[in-house]
Amino acid sequence: TLKLLSLLYMLGTRASLLCLTMRRAFCHVHPVSATGFSDASVYSQVRPSYPSEAVDYALSFVRGRQGAKNVKILDLAAGTGKLTTSLCSKDNIKVVACEPNDGMIAELKKHQNNASSFEILKGTAQSIPVADQTFDAVFVAQAFHWFDNIESLEEIARVLVPGGIFSCLWNLESSSVPWMKEIRDIYEKYDGNVPQYRKNDWQRVFQTPRALELFPGGYVEKFFEHSQQASAEEVWLRVLSKSYISSLDATCQRNLKQRVFQVLQQYNLIDTTISVPMDTRVIICSKV
Repeated sequence: TLKLLSLLYMLGTRASLLCLTMRRAFCHVHPVSATGFSDASVYSQVRPSYPSEAVDYALSFVRGRQGAKNVKILDLAAGTGKLTTSLCSKDNIKVVACEPNDGMIAELKKHQNNASSFEILKGTAQSIPVADQTFDAVFVAQAFHWFDNIESLEEIARVLVPGGIFSCLWNLESSSVPWMKEIRDIYEKYDGNVPQYRKNDWQRVFQTPRALELFPGGYVEKFFEHSQQASAEEVWLRVLSKSYISSLDATCQRNLKQRVFQVLQQYNLIDTTISVPMDTRVIICSKV
């Protein structure tokens, strides 16, 4: 009887640990990120891509370490595949996309074809479902500010080979153009305490002793200027695709849209193709 009770206890403990592990795999997604990106089709339609020069810059560090041989890259928090497809267009690269959001994964799957072949995994930055030292590089586009903590850095380092490259990329509408600055001033006040790249809070984790153990020397960075074409409606939809705006109620969104269009009207941008100014930031660090 004692042996039976002991066996049942062990089985129950293991089952509890398994359930806890599975819960942890998907409980680390920020609630605003989980709900604010619910309309993945709009995100896929209007969010800007990354300039080839920026992607090539990040890849130069990977190729510099690996030489000419094929490299395996994880696109972590891949979203709808804005960076994934860009990486797939490059030579001698095998891409794996990892994303926790089902809506984003559904959009991501639409990019899977002969010209853009990649594997999709469901997982988070704190629970990447692969073995240790699987990837030559981990790329994160427009997302690291959502999980800028030591737990994520440790998991990223775990799946990287020794000397592997970790790179983050962000796009941000440039306030160097007056009309864009006015529109940003209108909508950015709604972000509250939601993690945002432009606030630079994500930088702090790289300054911690543990991060410097994982990625000695911190990171290097480079900025790229570019522009992308959009209609007035698409300019608004880009605003709406931001997590903290898509989470607002319908009345607030309507009022916000009206104010955005007022700015565009003021600059005679309603019935024309608009050149949206963008700044892209790329950071690179290397695992010990």
